[in-house]
Amino acid sequence: MKKRKIKKEKPTTDFFCKLVKSELGLDVTLEHRFHETRRWRFDYAILDHKIAIEKDGGLWLKGGGAHSRPQNIKRDMEKLTQASVLGWIVIRRTPQELNSTETMNLIREAIKNKA
Repeated sequence: MKKRKIKKEKPTTDFFCKLVKSELGLDVTLEHRFHETRRWRFDYAILDHKIAIEKDGGLWLKGGGAHSRPQNIKRDMEKLTQASVLGWIVIRRTPQELNSTETMNLIREAIKNKA
């Protein structure tokens, strides 16, 4: 008999989502698909304000991560350009910077400047 693969349910929240909720009172969506036809997703999205937070960690891996290869850099450029055209503000952070006061302040500033 063939074994079935059991799909793991993706979490709907994590520490960053909880931090933003407690610090700023904002709901954060994980892995938000923002484009109608492309399969692009943001790591985090604050839907009420069209603010996306991308966690860019692969650059710091030995030998570079997937995002440091030329074809993937070009793909990321296309994704972020389309996000901008659709009215999204994208904040890019390293994993070390993500859960910081600076990131919370960037979100605050983005909301303030959108008004």
